[in-house]
Formats: sequence, structure tokens, C-alpha cells
Amino acid sequence: MCTYHFKLNMLDSTNESSRIDLLIEIVSQTGKNLEDQLNYALESTCTLLGLEIGIISNIYGNTYTIEHFFPVGINMFKGQRFELGNTYCSITLDADGVFSVDHMGTSDFNMHPCYGAFHLESYIGIPFEVDGKLYGTINFSSSKPKEDGFNKSDHQLVTLLGKWTGGIIQRQQVERELEKEKELYKLISQNSSELICLHHPDGTFKFVSESSIHILGYLPEELVGKTPFDFIHPTDLKKSALPQYHKALTGEPVMNTEFRMKRKNGEYIWMNSSAEPVISPTGQITSLQSTSRDVSEKKRLEILFKQTQAMASVGGWEYDLNTGKLFWTDEVYRIHDKEIGEEVFVEEGLSFFPDDSKIQLEEAIQHTIQTAEVYDLELDFISAKGIKKRVRAIGRAELINGEAYKLYGTFQDVSELIDNEDNISE
Repeated sequence: MCTYHFKLNMLDSTNESSRIDLLIEIVSQTGKNLEDQLNYALESTCTLLGLEIGIISNIYGNTYTIEHFFPVGINMFKGQRFELGNTYCSITLDADGVFSVDHMGTSDFNMHPCYGAFHLESYIGIPFEVDGKLYGTINFSSSKPKEDGFNKSDHQLVTLLGKWTGGIIQRQQVERELEKEKELYKLISQNSSELICLHHPDGTFKFVSESSIHILGYLPEELVGKTPFDFIHPTDLKKSALPQYHKALTGEPVMNTEFRMKRKNGEYIWMNSSAEPVISPTGQITSLQSTSRDVSEKKRLEILFKQTQAMASVGGWEYDLNTGKLFWTDEVYRIHDKEIGEEVFVEEGLSFFPDDSKIQLEEAIQHTIQTAEVYDLELDFISAKGIKKRVRAIGRAELINGEAYKLYGTFQDVSELIDNEDNISE
């Protein structure tokens, strides 16, 4: 993990600390649905920045649509549309990163249509992407100038909020897709004929129902005398199918075994199978009866949802250089596959990185301690369960009298989950 010693170059350590604390609080929300998480992010950021209005927008062509806003009760509603050119976000889209103005009336943008219509004096915002494509902006504004101005830490906070917002909105989209397809999947699964088979104790088919034609593409007689093990994906055969088969041979029913099975056309589909031994009066297993159904669509949605959750998987951490105390948010524990709340130490955190990544991180940490410059790295990582991942580690330093005394930042799982994608394509 990003532990050891890290520090950020900041104009005001109290200012910077309050912003990283807010970011940690936002990304660590639990017990709230995604809609409430977005609304809380807008409200809490408005409060911290001393601004009046927070908006998450969707931009399509020249249309700017409000999707989330704070506060409620103002002359604004979800779904409200504006011409993009009449919003400050038309300027934001042309900026390289965060765009902010302390006092619009004295700026080069005092003739902008948005200023003429709404007289918003201060503004800060950034575009964000969903699934690699521009989606909209997250922005904050006020009818009053920001007297103390927007500083570097404000820009960093809004930048990370934009990345977090993109991940949350993509998760919302997947949840809506899951909800829409839920009833359809239920209808399909209830009306699709199951594959009913009778097997010899060695596994070979001795009876196959006619549903094999539309499920697997084989006539029943093409399967009789063959073994299902010839059609099951080699990885799943070793991991799930064979262990469950041997369990059934002990006389114990097995339920809901999932594996990929090859159809006649060569494609793999996901099957959910249950098997029950047929036992003679003398106690011998004479046959195995199996019932299987195609669950490929359900499996595809499960994998998609897991992929999308990972995109928003970002947590916060803090390390006190004087006391050696290390703090992780719940998401950081989840990325490490460690029990939430378990005591962790710097040396253990570094041990999750392979040699090259560990050296790179250690060098970056030492550089941050010595120079107070932020580091931002993507590194190979192996969790406590031995799962290989790719993580993004951001670290910064907090200073007292020019010396680092505390390190903190964010930690994000940015793995592509190639194995899950292979499961679908295979």
C-alpha cells in the first residue's frame, strides 16, 4: 500500500488537511445509496469551499442537463436543460483540467452569457468521463466573489472528485441496467428448458434430454456415451466440476456448481448445475442425475458489475511520521483483501508490492518527504489473497516548519480485470 512517509507541497497545511479529510470522508461513505453519496459530495464540498451551489451535469452535444444539485429548494430541478454555451461549463470544457474564477465580474469572462443571466461571481469545475468518454462536469459556484481565491488544494480536491464522480455514475448506470434486465432474465430462466441428464458413475451420459439441442447445439444421441468432462472448460473442470463430481460419488447431493461448457459451435456458455446420486437398495451408487441451465446472461451482468465497482474503488490513507500510526479507510482494506480495522504497519503495507514496484514506491516516498512534492504512481500489487492487481497510489506531505510530519493520500484499484473479460469472450 502507499505507506511509509509521504507529504504534499501546500500553501496552507490546515487548508490542505481539511480537503484531504473531506475527500477521505466522501470516498469512504457506507450505508448510503449512490444517489445519496453524490448529493453528500456536493453539499459537503460547497460547505468546505464556502460556495452556494454544487452541480453534477450531463453534456450531450450542445445541451447541458442538470443531474444532481445542491441545495434543494432553489430555482433548479433535476433534468433541467440549458444551451451549453450559456453555462460556465462551456469554458470548463476548453480548460486543461480544473477551471476556476475568483471574481467573474472583474475577469475576462464578465461578458459571458451565464454571468449576465445568473450573476455567479465565483466558480470552480472540471469535466469528468464515464467509460472513457466525456460525460459532464462537477462544478461549484456562488453569487459572491471568493475573497480568499481558489488555491492549489482546491483544484486537487475538485480533480479527484471528478474522477470519483465518474466511477459512481458508471456504477449507477450498471445498476439501472441490472434492474431493467432482472425481470427479463427471470422470464428467460423460468421458460427455458433445463438440461436433464442421467450419468453412469464414471460420468458418461446414458440419457440426455432434448433440450440439449437448443442449449448445447447437440442432439441427445450425439452426447450419449460421452463424458461431460470433454465439454467443460479446463479451468472450471479442475476448479469446480471435478471436485463436485467426486463429492456426488460419496452419496452427497451437490448444488449450484457453475462452469463454462462448450457448445457445438465452439463457444462457451456458463452453466449452473446440480447433481444427485441414485443409490440402490444395497447402498451402491448406480447413477448420477444432473439438472443444468444456461446462466450466461446472468454471469455476464455479474462480471460487468464487478468491473464497474472496481472503477470507483478509491480509498484514503494517512501516516504519522512521528508516531508511526497508519490509518486506512475501509476501501483500502478491501483493495488489500484484509479484514477492515485490522492493525497495519508500514513494512507490511510495502510488502504487497513486487520488488520493482516496491523500489519505485519507496523512492517516490523518500522524494516526497525530502521535497514535499506529490507522487502519483500506477504500480503492480498483490493482495493478501494473492490476487494480482494494478493500483494507483497518490501521496502527499504535510509540513511543520518546512519538514514533513504526516503523509496522506488516496489508493485506487485500477485493474482492468482481464480475467473476467476473458471469461466472457471464451
